[in-house]
Amino acid sequence: MPAPRKYDTETRERAVRMYRDRINEHGDTKVAARRHVGALIDVNPDTLRNWIDREGSDTGTAPESSAAASAAELKAL
Repeated sequence: MPAPRKYDTETRERAVRMYRDRINEHGDTKVAARRHVGALIDVNPDTLRNWIDREGSDTGTAPESSAAASAAELKAL
């Protein structure tokens, strides 16, 4: 039987959202944003990194879509 989860899904989603907002609004580095959010909600920054990785990417957009958008923009130019 797996160990019970310490944090519920809502808390994890909120932490990831706060992390992304911190990067977008304040221009923090990924590490600084994880440390800041971790300190606010009393979560280890490494735990937060795991949650972010499970969401798919650090910035909220898939790397493929960013590359495809860049390629399309270059082609248009």
